[in-house]
Amino acid sequence: MFRLAATPLDPSRLSHELKNPRAGALATFEGWVRNHDDARAVDGLEYEAFESMAESVGQDLVGQAIERFSLIDALVVHRIGRTEVGDLAIWVGATAEHRQEAFLACRWIMDRIKEDLPIWKRESYTKGGEATWVHAGASSLSHSEDPATNPYYARQVTLDWIGPAGQRKLAQSRVLVIGAGGLGCPALQYLAAAGVGTLRICDGDRIDETNLHRQILFSAHEIGQNKAEVAAERIRALNPHIAVSAIADAATGARLPELVTEVDVVLDCTDSFEAKYMIHDACWQAGTVLVQAAVYQLEGQIQVIDPRAEAGCFRCLWPEAPPSGCVGNCAEAGVLGVTPGLLGLYQAIETLKLLVGGENSLRDATLLVDVLSGRTQRILRSAREDCVCRGGTPWPNTPDHLLFPGRGAQELLANATVIDLREDHERLQDPEWIRALPHLPRAMWPALLREFPERPLVLCCAAGLRSRECVDLLEHPPEVYAWTRPIAEIARYR
Repeated sequence: MFRLAATPLDPSRLSHELKNPRAGALATFEGWVRNHDDARAVDGLEYEAFESMAESVGQDLVGQAIERFSLIDALVVHRIGRTEVGDLAIWVGATAEHRQEAFLACRWIMDRIKEDLPIWKRESYTKGGEATWVHAGASSLSHSEDPATNPYYARQVTLDWIGPAGQRKLAQSRVLVIGAGGLGCPALQYLAAAGVGTLRICDGDRIDETNLHRQILFSAHEIGQNKAEVAAERIRALNPHIAVSAIADAATGARLPELVTEVDVVLDCTDSFEAKYMIHDACWQAGTVLVQAAVYQLEGQIQVIDPRAEAGCFRCLWPEAPPSGCVGNCAEAGVLGVTPGLLGLYQAIETLKLLVGGENSLRDATLLVDVLSGRTQRILRSAREDCVCRGGTPWPNTPDHLLFPGRGAQELLANATVIDLREDHERLQDPEWIRALPHLPRAMWPALLREFPERPLVLCCAAGLRSRECVDLLEHPPEVYAWTRPIAEIARYR
């Protein structure tokens, strides 16, 4: 619900209004009257609203938030009239079964209120100065409902390959950037500045001091904060004309297919092979275009994987992920900060070409970049008819004990015993059907044949690496298979 209040707000009483036994989390936001604006000292604010319209718009926004984030309830209260320094000017609360939805809802509500709510404020200053009424959420930038005529984009709209039609396409586009690190930071800035209408940023990591030399959206005083949330805040400040949301979790597990289905293009800005295979496979199954980049020390590569194209996919080039730890990440191998920066810019331009509808030379090729020598090399990617992504038979030299969706998975799983090889702490948030599976953490692997004599067996883990390792330890018994995908994806084939 939404309401206006002419008297001081009591946060504890407002929180009590949202108490519900179904709720597992309450997230709140408090906006206070501060004592300065730029370099001027402020001694108070006065808020005025077109009350009937403000209440109507506010109720609609709260209703949208409840539906969009599956909330149990939400409450927004905004002060009107005179407020003093330190007073609470706005209070937002959201309850949900889980904390993530409540956090995201609070931020989304505040962003929309600042843009849409018909409330005006007037500051009074301690040393005089004319006080003028302004929209409480007004940006200092000029604005146009038509992105093609918005001065923000004036310089690029004049380009023939963008033009007014291209700028409108960008405004209607949705892009998911997975990883707000060395690749994601520059890609996000230029996608936002170009006017991509909806940007979703997914990263579960927190900012570390060792990130700062290459992850240029962050600063030293933000160490310890979530990357996706800080990046989203920076991007909103860069371009207030677009919608930006943060997903403060790793893009793994059962949620990944849903995330990639909701957008037009996905940027893979991660730095692990495990994540890259998971993201590629989810995009391929969803039919979503993937712009993928990788960096190693002073070199990098970028490619566009389009399920609609005739070119090879990621698995056509590299059918299986290498063993964990065989290739160092940035922490292990080192990296020059400009290297992911350059590759992130390549990701941004390839994405813009895809969204505008221009020619894209990397749909069928991989571009190799050597930062030290300045050389680039373009290598064509050919599709393999025997690639698992295309429903083919196992690749040559691929062990028969590896099981991938499309290779008889549904038939086998109907008669197999599925065993979860993950550790106890990895199962805490799993749905009930997964927790009910037979469970063998690593310490119990030697007992596998003795404890589970039934055949066939399908071994599962977070992404397939431990499953394959366990089967190798068993010396490839004929009816034991390693599931090479996240365990939650078994639900589709049972």
